[in-house]
Amino acid sequence: MNCGICSFPLGSAGIVLEADGSAYRRCGGCGSIVLAPLPTVEANAHFEGEQAVLHQERSDEARAAYFARRLGLLEQAGGPKGRLLDIGCSTGKLMEIARARGWDVQGIELSAALAGAARRRNPGAFVSQGDFLELGELEPATFSAIVALDVIEHVLDPRAFARRARRLLAPGGTLLLQTPNARSLRARLHGAAWNMLIPAYHFHLFAPRALATLLESEGFRVRRLTTASGSGSESGASGRLAAAKQAVLAPARLGNALVVVARAAA
Repeated sequence: MNCGICSFPLGSAGIVLEADGSAYRRCGGCGSIVLAPLPTVEANAHFEGEQAVLHQERSDEARAAYFARRLGLLEQAGGPKGRLLDIGCSTGKLMEIARARGWDVQGIELSAALAGAARRRNPGAFVSQGDFLELGELEPATFSAIVALDVIEHVLDPRAFARRARRLLAPGGTLLLQTPNARSLRARLHGAAWNMLIPAYHFHLFAPRALATLLESEGFRVRRLTTASGSGSESGASGRLAAAKQAVLAPARLGNALVVVARAAA
């Protein structure tokens, strides 16, 4: 099996991390962490059902300020507030905030239950239900921006994901990604106990340079690559602690999540 990020042969050697009865391998080529072997389909049962929707709605509401900050990063990259595609839009909270900021929003969600919640929250906005790589109704070069927060780690073929995102963006359009950081301080300290090793639906966990290289090879120019700490829902004392962690860890890219802003090359 080869690494789905850099194509380096994973082989039987190298660092192996056992989690929930499955094995992750640290790629010797790019330093990312890859589930080996990969499943044949992307799992989604965790995000289906009424209780899952209620839980996710509460979580998304608590992260409203976080979503606004992420949209701020996108807007700082420049360009008009045109069509924005939210991949993995969950219950549509980011879409709702983006609409209020002047974006023309559209969403994609693998979970049928969450897609329904996103439609209810954003009446009139188009929300597709299904796999981003398989949906046929998306027109190339029609989006000004694409957002994919905590999505690419769930994808079986991250290179195909990046390639399709590039095709959908107009020249100069902006991509905003967030995903767990395989080189974070927490990942290094916790090893196989790192809480992002979830074999049921985390398949590719990127090292910082590996994510940048992947995007650049598929027609993007990385404008910003930093790390974030915390879940985005903290407030009060926990919010101040998360901000302190961010200030200490971000300069060395040791935060628990990678945050990337990239532009589609002309």
